[in-house]
Amino acid sequence: MGEELFLNEGLIPSFNMKNIFLFFLFLGFVHLVSAQSVTLIGPGLRNGDFNDDTDSIDKRTFDDTPFWENVLGNQTLITARTNQTNASGTRNAQINQSAGQLLGQSTGHVIAVGDSFGVSYEWRDAFNWTDATDRIRISLFVTSDDTITGERTVIGSTDSPLSTINNTYEAVVSDDFYIADATYAGKVAFVSIDASNVGGGGFARLDDFVLTVGEQTTDPLLKLEQGDLVFGDIVNPPGGAGTTRTLNFKNLGIANNLTLSSIALSAETDSVFTITSAPANGAVIAPGGAFIIEVTANGGADFTDYAGALIVTTNPADQAVTLPISANISSGNEIFETSSTILVDYDDGIANGIHEMSIRNGGFEEGMASQTFVDTPVWSSAFSPEGDSEVGTLSTSPATGLYHSQASGFVAAVPEDERVQPTQTFALSDWTIAQGDTLTVEFSAKAGLNWDNANMQVIVEVRDESGMAIFDPVNGDGNGDRWAARPAAFTGDGSSYETFVITTPEVQRNSPWISHRPRIRFLTLGGRTSFVDIDNVSITGNTKTQITDPSDLVITVSDLVVDPLSQDITIRFKDVGATTYKIESSQDLDFTSGVVEFPLDGSEDRATFPGEISFTFEDYNLVGPKHFWRVSTN
Repeated sequence: MGEELFLNEGLIPSFNMKNIFLFFLFLGFVHLVSAQSVTLIGPGLRNGDFNDDTDSIDKRTFDDTPFWENVLGNQTLITARTNQTNASGTRNAQINQSAGQLLGQSTGHVIAVGDSFGVSYEWRDAFNWTDATDRIRISLFVTSDDTITGERTVIGSTDSPLSTINNTYEAVVSDDFYIADATYAGKVAFVSIDASNVGGGGFARLDDFVLTVGEQTTDPLLKLEQGDLVFGDIVNPPGGAGTTRTLNFKNLGIANNLTLSSIALSAETDSVFTITSAPANGAVIAPGGAFIIEVTANGGADFTDYAGALIVTTNPADQAVTLPISANISSGNEIFETSSTILVDYDDGIANGIHEMSIRNGGFEEGMASQTFVDTPVWSSAFSPEGDSEVGTLSTSPATGLYHSQASGFVAAVPEDERVQPTQTFALSDWTIAQGDTLTVEFSAKAGLNWDNANMQVIVEVRDESGMAIFDPVNGDGNGDRWAARPAAFTGDGSSYETFVITTPEVQRNSPWISHRPRIRFLTLGGRTSFVDIDNVSITGNTKTQITDPSDLVITVSDLVVDPLSQDITIRFKDVGATTYKIESSQDLDFTSGVVEFPLDGSEDRATFPGEISFTFEDYNLVGPKHFWRVSTN
């Protein structure tokens, strides 16, 4: 193609393709390229096999790794390792899901119209890699100023298949994954290697990376340019229009037509999915021609998983496409039973059924003044051993009782002070996370020593039994291991205690957090020398379980209070998640005759007693001097 190629020793004008093939074979990895293709990156060429760094140290940074850079800027992060190598090399790339890391380099190639890029590599899963969802993603990009630090525009990408064999390298070949038109002609091509699910805590390993450019190898070439049939969680109300996904295809061929022999769904999709728009069987797609296929999910209920495939057969046959279809469908009419458990609480000294006792030292009363976090019962420092010797229990100005605690920020001072972030970590016996769970965190806070007007923040994280973070890139709040990271903004000047209530989102189905445990920590958004006093921590775990048969709902009455003077009656009972309730009164236990109904009027209190509701109505004498009460759903 008349262009110069970069080798480790510098610029050379050309070299024999036969020698390239023999060189790859010697390294143990063979990549066959067409006579029209040129290798831009490969083993021995711009460090495609990551072996140019010959240091014996295992972990090496971007600064240590020739040609490759962290496109996002921090060159001190780990990018190459000597362990878990494949058969051909001494070092491999560590592909992190970290949001601050992106392995890439300039190819040195100026894009021309008609350039077709192909890639091949070997990769394997590693620590915390989720085989069911995570993939390697290769992206081609250009920048605003033809430097790697310029504003990036991704022009083409290709994902690996899912890992099929644990801890084993698997080969990937993706030809013609980007074919250039005039849009980016004249721009320098850059390449990056990343994980498709960024923000998690997993790793993969990659080796023997080969990037080629040349003439298009396939004509016609059917490409899915946009869309997928992974519907995720959807709600289809009965009688509704369903939920539709659109796929955009194009024949990237230059000279040859593509015939769509048939477009169909696999047999197991018949009950839910339908093709609502598509070209007729036998349609001919000219070079450059585009078409769409629309697939609709109809019906479904009870949060059921449905799956299948869209099958597009073609002539020539090598362009056939099979795309997975999946959806978890709710009708929106499901009934849930809810319940709550108080995990942490305190005694406020008021005999009203609320905050009657200390549970897991929620009021910091289970100890003595000036105890460190190591000595404070139940509580610990979020950053151990850094904050272990800091004071966790103080007697200066509690909200109630004798003691309170304190929290500081994360901004380092000079000299650096220790972070004070009180933390509770639960065991699986205390609370095991399940689908539909939420946590409600209540606490009181006011300004403490050197307060810098920074607000509070509550972080709810998820940990396994060894204390390692569990990442959910879909449901994570900011970071993948955070079930919630919520600010608690002071409304006043901080001179008096304010009460804050924070509730996490529901844990979604198939979340990696399920079967693990939460960790809650308190901090401020300010400096480490700025403190907020905290007290009266109450944490409630809330469950939500779907009830298939409404008759399975069990409503338990926990309290009945009759005021003979006002004729008010208050009944507290378990809220099972029904839309409406009614109170029934009868003179016999079977409630078959003489029943008087009292529908709830919206005045119920659903906040004071978590998991219960209370209400009041008058004139209980209307039903007679002797009667029985029950609560039921409308």
